[in-house]
Amino acid sequence: MSTGQEDLELNEMMRYFSGLKRTAAATGSFVLRTAAKYWLLLTAAVILSAGAGWYKARHQRPYYDVRMSCSFNDNHQKIFGEMLARVNTLLQTGSRKEAAQLLDLSEEEAGRIASLEGKTLTQGKLEDDFSDARLPFYVDARVYDRELIPVLEQHVLKYLNGNDLSSRELAHKRQKWQDRIIFYKTQLLKLDSLKEAMRQSYTIPHGAQWLPEPDAAVVHVYKLSDSLAFQLEDVEYYNSHYETVSKVYGFAAADHPVTPSAGIAAVRYGLAGLLIMWILLILMEASRAIPRKPVV
Repeated sequence: MSTGQEDLELNEMMRYFSGLKRTAAATGSFVLRTAAKYWLLLTAAVILSAGAGWYKARHQRPYYDVRMSCSFNDNHQKIFGEMLARVNTLLQTGSRKEAAQLLDLSEEEAGRIASLEGKTLTQGKLEDDFSDARLPFYVDARVYDRELIPVLEQHVLKYLNGNDLSSRELAHKRQKWQDRIIFYKTQLLKLDSLKEAMRQSYTIPHGAQWLPEPDAAVVHVYKLSDSLAFQLEDVEYYNSHYETVSKVYGFAAADHPVTPSAGIAAVRYGLAGLLIMWILLILMEASRAIPRKPVV
């Protein structure tokens, strides 16, 4: 019984593969007939597409691709991605004046920037990242002038740190830090006066070979003074160096620019033109082969 069932399944499988083989053969034959029928159009599509690719590559300016890594302390990385995407859209659409205003550059300097994009660590678009992980991100730029790279780095950081939300939060933090600095300095002055009074009242007994053990209160005052001094140093450092977006490492350009290869561009465009034209012709022939019902 089981042998008969297995034979039936085997026969069904053989018929399936046989039908699949006939379908593939018919499809291949149809494609080859279409290519033979329209070889002139296919050749023209390849030549025109390859020529367009060659022309574009020959007239494309040499460029530098550079990357900067940034970390951030406040806000969400999507905000910075949208800010960079806004500039990139203006650059791609030729709106140099508006892009220059956002980056605080001259219009001529903005014209030497081809693109500016934010990327996640996994190379995704930063503006599409909704994760809550506070991870570093990349700023990728393509520029035509090597001398512009250090200037662009400074202005990109300034632009990312200059949004209204970051500015308000930073102003609030700085006010709190200033208040803490004033508090620590006031307390340290009081402790310094107290330590001076303790020093003046501290006497060494005549003829003593060892210094007496200091009182617990004296030790506490000196420890408290040291602790406040360390806290003051930390707050002053944050007040002076804190930024919403900080540079991990900056743009670094190669010694020589990237020059687009006209040959590679011609091959890519030629193959793309061939594929598109072939698909269009196959669809056209297939639509003709479909029988149409007569109109009554």
